[in-house]
Amino acid sequence: MLNDRLIRWFSRPTAESGGNLVAEMPVFLTTDVGLVREENQDRVAMMRVHAVSKPFVVLALVDGMGGMRNGSECAVRAMSAFLYSIIRYRQLAPAKRLEAAAHKANEAVYEYSKGAGGATLSTLLVGCDHPAMTLNVGDSRIYATVADNNEIKVSRLTVDDSLEEAVGGQGKELLQFIGMGKGLKAHIDSVPDNAKRLLVTSDGVHFIRQESLSDVLINAKTLPEIASNLVTLAKWGGAPDNASLAVTQLPELIQSLSGSQDTGVEVWDSFSALHVMWLKPDQAALPPAEGGWEKAEKLEIVEEKKAPEEKPVKKPRKPRGKKKETPKEEAPQLTFEIDSKVNPKEEDSEK
Repeated sequence: MLNDRLIRWFSRPTAESGGNLVAEMPVFLTTDVGLVREENQDRVAMMRVHAVSKPFVVLALVDGMGGMRNGSECAVRAMSAFLYSIIRYRQLAPAKRLEAAAHKANEAVYEYSKGAGGATLSTLLVGCDHPAMTLNVGDSRIYATVADNNEIKVSRLTVDDSLEEAVGGQGKELLQFIGMGKGLKAHIDSVPDNAKRLLVTSDGVHFIRQESLSDVLINAKTLPEIASNLVTLAKWGGAPDNASLAVTQLPELIQSLSGSQDTGVEVWDSFSALHVMWLKPDQAALPPAEGGWEKAEKLEIVEEKKAPEEKPVKKPRKPRGKKKETPKEEAPQLTFEIDSKVNPKEEDSEK
């Protein structure tokens, strides 16, 4: 199963910090364990999907909840289930697709932790045939640069699910998170039409003053420079938590999708890439775009199977008196090219 493969990939040992400029895409991913934590419980990734259906990109960030049990493992399961479900329900309308994937991630983490562990989830969904959309659960955040009366400003597109921000109380305790079980209501919204740069962050970045974050996002010339400056500022502030982010130029990202000719699924994180190639056209019976995702439970996609070798077959003579059997449709098959690591020299040159 692709979900199991993603779990293994996101669980692999990595360095304490890393940055990855996605090949041919205006996206930079980075993560840093910080100065206090011994374990990085953040996961940040980008996935591009291009099969028979129209291509789309997902930027996703999850932050395992350190005060609960197995935060890192909960983050891995939240990310893997979300990305798998985005593929599984790719024929649904964008908002329904995000809703379905968030619920599947919630179910996967709850099944693992029984409510004793969880993660945040902030995502950006970009396609050629619909406005860019965001989803948020927890206290990770999404920012955008927007033009306002010929002035570039930074707008925060999400509201934390904390007592302070959600209901006007006091305290940073979360009212909902991925893995809470029943009652999850993800916040889904469209990105403003005039948005240019999009930034997705874990709370390790939020210790930076809002004015400083805005200055970097507006004035830095390149995406790697934005990431490097924000992580450096977080460290200057003591870096009490893991700091991870994804940053992109939205217009250029949409344009790169329209010219994409690759077929398959590609996933990047802050360290390397995982490639999944379609060997056959996508023939799976998917729910209609206007239908409810709850009715699509029987859908299964076959992964990690090698294409059978083609051999010439002689047609048998048709026996008299027997009904001709209808050949069964084969499910789409996938193969994996695993872990294309970032070239350290290229990474140094980008910095």
